[in-house]
Parts: sequence; C-alpha cells; structure tokens
Amino acid sequence: MDCTSLMRTDISSFTPYPPSPTINQLAKQLRRNASSIIKANVGENPAVLSAYQEALSKVDLFRYPDPFSLELREKLSAYCNHPLQGIFCANGSDDAIDVLTRLFVEPGDEVIICPPTFPMYRTYAQLSYAKIIDVNRKSDFSLDISGIVSAVSSRTKLIYIDSPGNPCGVAIHEDAILELLKQDTIVVLDEAYYEYYGKTMQSYVATHPNLVVVRTFSKWAGLAGLRVGYILADSEIIKALEQLKMPYNVNVVGQLLACAALDHRDSVFAKLAYIKQVRNQAIRELSAIQEIEVLPSETAYIVIRCLNRSAVDARRYLHKNAIFVKLENQPFIENSIRINLATTHELATFLYYFTEWVNGTKN
Repeated sequence: MDCTSLMRTDISSFTPYPPSPTINQLAKQLRRNASSIIKANVGENPAVLSAYQEALSKVDLFRYPDPFSLELREKLSAYCNHPLQGIFCANGSDDAIDVLTRLFVEPGDEVIICPPTFPMYRTYAQLSYAKIIDVNRKSDFSLDISGIVSAVSSRTKLIYIDSPGNPCGVAIHEDAILELLKQDTIVVLDEAYYEYYGKTMQSYVATHPNLVVVRTFSKWAGLAGLRVGYILADSEIIKALEQLKMPYNVNVVGQLLACAALDHRDSVFAKLAYIKQVRNQAIRELSAIQEIEVLPSETAYIVIRCLNRSAVDARRYLHKNAIFVKLENQPFIENSIRINLATTHELATFLYYFTEWVNGTKN
C-alpha cells in the first residue's frame, strides 16, 4: 500500500523549519571534541544555575505533570504582575504560536507577518491553511504601519510581531503596536527576548483584549532543552486555549526548572548581564571592520551583513573552524550571518577566524 496517497496533498510543497544539529552531532561531523566547538547559530544561553541541579533531585519522573502548570503560573503571575487566569503555559513558544494559530485561524483566513521575522509564524499559518500576507519591515526594521493597516481585511485574524525582532534584533516602539491594536484583529507580540531588552507591552493586555504576548524560558533562563513558554492574554482567550491544548503539554521537569529560574532570577539576570556585555563588545569590535555592517541588537545575537563578499563563504570558513553561525537571507538582511556568543573566549575565537576570512589571509 502506498501510504503517501492518504497524506495531505500540500505536504510536498511545505518547507519545514531547519533545526540545528546538536553539539555532539557537530563534533562527530568535524571529528572534534564538543568542548572545542562554538555553537553560535541558535541563540542558546549556556548559563546553567546550580539551583537547577538541586531542583532536579525533587522530580518524580513517573508522575504526570500538572496539566495546567498551576505552580508555574502562580510564580509567573507574580513575576509579570499579571492575573493568573490570564496566563497559559506551553511547550515552548513554538507550541504557543501553534495553539494560538489553531484557535483563531480557519482555512482561508489571513495572517499578517512582517519579514524579516521568526519563520515559525509562517509555518503554523500554512498548517492551518491560512492566506499569509507579507508586509516587510522598513529598511531600519521599524514596522510599515500604513502597509499593515492597508493589508487588514475582514478575514485577517492574526498579526504576528516579534519585538525585539528575530532575526533582526531591533525592538518596535510601543506607539506602533498601539496603532495596530486599533484594528479588529488579534495582535500577537512575541517578546522572546524581553529579559534582554527590559521593556514590555504586557500591561496593555488589561486595556486591549486583542493583544496577546508570547514569551519563553529558552533564551534568558537557559532552558531551551526543556521547551517552556507562556502566553499573557485576556482570560477568555486563555480559557479557549486550555480547551485546545494537549492534556500534559508542559513536562514535569520543565515546570520545575522554570519555577527555579523565577525563584533565582537575580542569579540568572547576573549571567544575562554578562552575555549582554559580550554582545556589546562584539558590536564595538566588529564595527571597526569596513567590509561588513553590524546591526544594533536588543537580543542575545548579532546580525552581520557581508557587503562585498559572500555570507555563504563566511559561514563555510567559520564552520570549517568549528564555529557554527546562521545564514540569513530575509528582506534587508540578505547575505548576512547571525551569531550568538556567550563568553569573551567565544568572542575572541570568532573574531580571530572571521577577521582572517575578511582579510583573505587563508582560504
């Protein structure tokens, strides 16, 4: 039997998000020790707290997790100053985006995205048979508000905005978001890098029920491997999301360590401050290189435009030297690489090989 005949007919044309190999897979590929590899292509925060190890000793792995993540939501309510009934916990922000899209979008409805942006908005809109409307950001990465408003129709259900942007790293001014909230549609504001940026629009949820804020523990708390995200929204939206979600969508270890991150957030923020120092140092040192353009960033990573040479060649050369970066080709960041460096040692190593490539001293 040919089972492919029973599959959805659009799957063959569907382009999945390309996940990064694990560091052990990369080490095997290069035949190198994993400790010698710099994995700067996925925005990971390697700062693991000793408190996480302590929390792990309390886990009963044979128990099912709390289906509504009550303890975590209570701690998030205090952390965000947001009502508990307005918080939904998810299996990472990807799960949050998926369940939001399934809640609001029916086949033929419209979803607006603003490239350069997080690719998963498009992915989940496609899976829901939505019509995707692209309204590119301006060259300074601000939103084209008039273009977005003109694109809104009676079938527009969602507008996805990431701020600070992934991958561009630039934050959107709150006046622009407030302008979009005047439209009769849901505005999903992805604040995955809120803890790096320090500013949020979460307080507007109380006065604008069509605002939905999405966040994650992956970036700031170093819990990418556990997949814990959450949504801050009007309580009616949260009730509907709870009807759609998987029964046990956030695993027991993820709930426990997310709670530990909130309990010990001062220690996490201290490590975050160091990562931001490394980022700022990288921007300063890279800005001295004439053959590239370095974009400002309010996130963990930096986008480098290669002006006169191929970013593909840069990535190839860096990969050969065990430094893994991400290639970017979205609007206004064509021919670019994105890097996430967590330590001054990683920065020094990256600068050595990147400068070597720029100067053409080795091939």
